[in-house]
Amino acid sequence: MPRLVGLLTALGLIRNAERHDRIDDDAPPDWQSERDAHAWLGWILLASMALSACALARGTVAPYGRYAAVKSFGVSWGAPIPGRLAWCVQELPSLLVPLLCLCRRGWRAPAAGNGWLLFFFLAHYFNRALVYPLRIRGGKPTPLYVAAAAFGFTLVNGYLQAGGLASP
Repeated sequence: MPRLVGLLTALGLIRNAERHDRIDDDAPPDWQSERDAHAWLGWILLASMALSACALARGTVAPYGRYAAVKSFGVSWGAPIPGRLAWCVQELPSLLVPLLCLCRRGWRAPAAGNGWLLFFFLAHYFNRALVYPLRIRGGKPTPLYVAAAAFGFTLVNGYLQAGGLASP
């Protein structure tokens, strides 16, 4: 049980009272609400992944790539967006959000271990958001809903990663 509590605390899903009090001593008072937002966003993300897994297990086809023209649930998934543009726009938040968070007042540079993790996360998303779209040859259009859902996920993911690795 202590290992589970430690893991959930490290993931930011629950707060360890001792760690929380020690960190809040030098942080502005509004950081508590930001920590709570991180926890809630993490739970919402887990719940949405569970719902998506259930829908896919029931035979729903994700309207992406070769299945982009398929009407899952009998509905259209939105206007098609050029593949390169969709890929760049949907991956960019995971690159920009952590960088913007680090520029905010009150955020500290991450500790050495977390700094390396954040560096590799940013390098990965630099490749995914800026390099890979330029290398796509002829990619298929992406439905607007899929690109918007991916944008929302990477927005939350970037914020959670920044908060977990370089929080105030």
